[in-house]
Amino acid sequence: MYETKALLVKQTNTGISIDYNNDYIIEHLVDFLTKHKFDFTHSKQKITIQCQNSKTLVDFQKEHKHILPYDIALPIYLTLVEQIQWCHKENYVVDYLYRKDILVIDNKTALYLGVHHIKMAQESKVTIPDNIYNIGVLMIKLLFNKDVTKPKYKAEKVIEPLYYTPLYWTILRAIDKSP
Repeated sequence: MYETKALLVKQTNTGISIDYNNDYIIEHLVDFLTKHKFDFTHSKQKITIQCQNSKTLVDFQKEHKHILPYDIALPIYLTLVEQIQWCHKENYVVDYLYRKDILVIDNKTALYLGVHHIKMAQESKVTIPDNIYNIGVLMIKLLFNKDVTKPKYKAEKVIEPLYYTPLYWTILRAIDKSP
């Protein structure tokens, strides 16, 4: 289902199992799963999560013809941001934020699995504001299937349909040069 040098995710009859290499940071996952009272077990480099379905964010977005509805994108955003904030509080940054490194569980919860991209803040050229910007860009990609890092798109114009929603202001602030 998903494999990197840091971990392997397999589908099981009752959910997913995540086998991981101890050399990487996975505490953000354990903390998130615990806080949200997921039915999971954690022992000896393995996390098993009970769930109905799971897929990478790339596959999830394909199911929705590359444009997620607001009510589906919002919980994904909120759950992803919580994990990234944990990293920031612990003095880590995510040097690359790829959709393929995000697993969507039960169509509403994002788990950030790109643990090989989590680095100590002082050892990375990426900053916390860079991470916030990348989350804003990711949300625009999910909601509108537009890459606003390309000069042909003006982010404020792309997200205009969200104007009367809290997510509009959140994304606008995230993509600001000093969020």
